[in-house]
Amino acid sequence: ALGDTSDQKTFQSRAQDWQNVFNPATGFMEGRNANGTWESNFNAQSGSDPNFVEATPYIYTGMVPFNLAGLTKAMGGDANMNSYLNTVLSNFAGNNGFAWMGNEPSIELPWEYDYTGEPYQTQNVVREVQDQIWSNTPGGLGGGNDDLGTMSAWFVWSALGMYPETPGTSDLALGSPMFTQAVITLGNGNTLTINGNGAADNAPYVQSATWNGAAWNNAYAPTSAVTSGGTLTYTLGTSANTSWASAASEAPPSYGGTAPPSGGYNNVGIENDGSTGASFDQGGYAYSAQALSAAGVSPGSTVSANGINFTWPNVGVGLPDNYLASGQTVKVSGSGSISFLGAATNGPSAGTATITFTDGTTMSVNLGFSDWTLNGGGATVESDNSIAVTTAYRDNPSGAMDNTTTYAFATTPVTLPSGKKVKSVTLPSSVNTGEVHVFAIACSAA
Repeated sequence: ALGDTSDQKTFQSRAQDWQNVFNPATGFMEGRNANGTWESNFNAQSGSDPNFVEATPYIYTGMVPFNLAGLTKAMGGDANMNSYLNTVLSNFAGNNGFAWMGNEPSIELPWEYDYTGEPYQTQNVVREVQDQIWSNTPGGLGGGNDDLGTMSAWFVWSALGMYPETPGTSDLALGSPMFTQAVITLGNGNTLTINGNGAADNAPYVQSATWNGAAWNNAYAPTSAVTSGGTLTYTLGTSANTSWASAASEAPPSYGGTAPPSGGYNNVGIENDGSTGASFDQGGYAYSAQALSAAGVSPGSTVSANGINFTWPNVGVGLPDNYLASGQTVKVSGSGSISFLGAATNGPSAGTATITFTDGTTMSVNLGFSDWTLNGGGATVESDNSIAVTTAYRDNPSGAMDNTTTYAFATTPVTLPSGKKVKSVTLPSSVNTGEVHVFAIACSAA
């Protein structure tokens, strides 16, 4: 809003770093080591995991307020995300490692149904929290500890029927008001009026809503509500209207796109010129982020080859950005044909990948890449590869420019059985020589 697009882009990009600790194999945020491996003995319901403060991995997995659409896609879609929310919000007292609504790590969770097509669940669960966690007694604050006003603020927002789910924005996810009317004088003197026609403790469900007299069917308030003000009027009832604000286009905004993060990367292969730490070849040599940018490749960009569009890993420079094949299972969705984007080190290298379809059947395919430098320019491209990316140089172990041309390759698309849809791909657990690195996997059709 201030026109500071540089800082805006920096922080929007940084807000996607959750992708680095989301493990698609388990569907949870997990502790991760500096070399990209996941910590052992993971338990999503454990309250003693040292990587998570005052809450469990189960609770923290939902804490992606800047890009809930992206998290939902990573979880496998609305149905899976709603199943997660139903479980984590099955109690509000922290039992079994689930939500403890008396403490900050949990308090954004009830509002996330607004993003997944079930805002009526937000309306119901928020009212249940109000009734169960709060009381008009000396210790009646949620959890008994106001935490510098946070818990009181949560109650005030929820009583108004809205909540600032995404910090740094004027987005207000909607619930339902407890009162027939609340009038708020904004800092600039404008007025925001919230009417709750039919408000009652047993009537948390929105039947319909209007904004300044016109029908309002979104699960969030207009952004002008906190500046220009206006009148938001709810009609409330005792039974759920499951269709109100349930369309994907009616969900609150998400920031950072909705492409599913691949997660699970275990190799850092890209670095900024002058930096050190990346080691694509296990010997300190790495792709240059600047050379890739000059070739038109940046985090989250599209790389096209053989009629298939790949999404380049959308992670920060210097973080794990590719799969060093070691038998990992990667979530993939699509049909038609399948192709892999990557390169070999100390190659060419090849192994066998296993495709699992949604019906439970599997299919084996050869996965092999040419060496990322074509062996210093002395080799030719493998017959089932095509060059997808070419960079003019790479970085040496000191971060300086090494004038060796580097490549990323796309495999020749493999036709998939008609009518089958891919669920996941298990990468080779062993290869014939060298190492196979995968940047992305894509199919020709959804």
